[in-house]
Amino acid sequence: MIAIQARLPFWLAGPEAARLAAAAQAFWERLEAWLAGVAPQADIRVCSAAALALHAADRGIARLPGEPETLWRARALHALTTAVESGSRAGLELILATYGVQNFSVSERVAGLDWDVVVVELDPDTLSADTGVLDRIFAEWGRVCRRYQITHTTVAPAYWIGAATDELQHVETAA
Repeated sequence: MIAIQARLPFWLAGPEAARLAAAAQAFWERLEAWLAGVAPQADIRVCSAAALALHAADRGIARLPGEPETLWRARALHALTTAVESGSRAGLELILATYGVQNFSVSERVAGLDWDVVVVELDPDTLSADTGVLDRIFAEWGRVCRRYQITHTTVAPAYWIGAATDELQHVETAA
């Protein structure tokens, strides 16, 4: 905090100098409070929603319909890295990590598919974002020469019940 101390010669000291010092002190306190409130707005992780909209617009990131603010904030934070590495495996992994997807696999040049198809297999238990939002993300940040196929595998237990049988065979025919 700024503390103004008037050190004036004795012939300039008086009530007017004290009022001037108090006014200057009030001005600097207001300025310091304003600067303390503005400084956190530069950090995308903690800024207000209005400042986040400005940061996102500056980075060319539009909020998708139905997208939570936390995901929009993360996309705006990682926009430059994602734009530079978009279409690569590292960029795709960054996008999926940003959206909180933990278990996934990316396969390129899969046999039986066209060379430009990238198969992204997601674990449905860890999928935190809507697939419509992920489709929009791939359309926005994916390269135009790549097509993305989003799949997921659901593991279901299978039970086999065996019973003892004898080795006799009986055939019946109708007469």
